[in-house]
Amino acid sequence: MKKKTMASLMVVVAIVASMIVAGLTAEAKPQLVPVHEFSGVGFKIIYHMPLEEGAAVFRIHHDDYYFRVWLLNRVGISIEELGNPNVRLTRFEHDEVQTVRIEEKGDYGLRIDTGGKWTITVEQPI
Repeated sequence: MKKKTMASLMVVVAIVASMIVAGLTAEAKPQLVPVHEFSGVGFKIIYHMPLEEGAAVFRIHHDDYYFRVWLLNRVGISIEELGNPNVRLTRFEHDEVQTVRIEEKGDYGLRIDTGGKWTITVEQPI
């Protein structure tokens, strides 16, 4: 009876050890978390939006057929147009997602040009 118990215990230990090793060697996938959320109506410029170096995901929702957004550097110069300005909307509400590579940690901004309501959520990996 003792030999069976000891053998069973060794099997359990081997399984647990292999699970621990597998967990340590598995690649961790970065999780996106919202770091900024903005909303408004019509034209707006947003300053002092700190971003980390790396990927930034912009989730944009708007309800006007004309909607343009630019990512601005710290001095207000456009460095990336967000969304697709050539989309021909068949309805007013629209959602877009765009990922941008942030080359350097720092303050950025957004220039929003529209006549309708909008919400922009910025996510970065942790």
